[in-house]
Amino acid sequence: MRLRSALLAAAAATAMATCAHATTLTFDDVTPFTAIANGYGGLDWSNFYVEDAPDEGPGTGYVNGVQSGANMTFNRFAADAAITDPNGTFTFNDAYFAGAVNDGVSLTITGKDQGVTLFTQTITIDTTAATHFVANWTGVDELDFHSAGGTLHPGVSGNGAEFAMDNFTFNAAATLNPPGDFAPPGVPEPASWALMIAGFGLAGATLRRRRMLAA
Repeated sequence: MRLRSALLAAAAATAMATCAHATTLTFDDVTPFTAIANGYGGLDWSNFYVEDAPDEGPGTGYVNGVQSGANMTFNRFAADAAITDPNGTFTFNDAYFAGAVNDGVSLTITGKDQGVTLFTQTITIDTTAATHFVANWTGVDELDFHSAGGTLHPGVSGNGAEFAMDNFTFNAAATLNPPGDFAPPGVPEPASWALMIAGFGLAGATLRRRRMLAA
């Protein structure tokens, strides 16, 4: 019984290691002052533009919202924006948001699957610091973003209710092959090998202990 439990635990740990492929998009590999092209990160993008934050000057959420590198993305002219997965569903883990030039911006994020709303939440964001929004929304194929309101931060100018976003993290869903299709097994990553070896070692130790007790 213990041997079986050990083997199951090893298999579960290995599965978690091989299936969890979180991707964080920093937008630092996108040319500033351009729209994010469809296919970036394996996703499609609507009304998301990339900006080199320092060019926007101090005091803005473009600068204060950046988490890595110099680039961030924003919804141009405060119009609605969207991220979709053309290949299936994904898990939206988290991202960092700031009001670009307004404080007190209401940002509503909605997660959908095939047009059906599964999740929705409104957060209030400011220019002074990024808000870390942790979603962990699973099984969505679309994220919609709507920003509105707020008041202009003293000493800055810009397009009202724009929001800045950085370090967008998601997990792409595993792609299943249609019946009859053959896909060669993937090569486990180093972390997966380590977990498998540890699991087999645990199983072997349990088996040896059982034999010693039986003797």
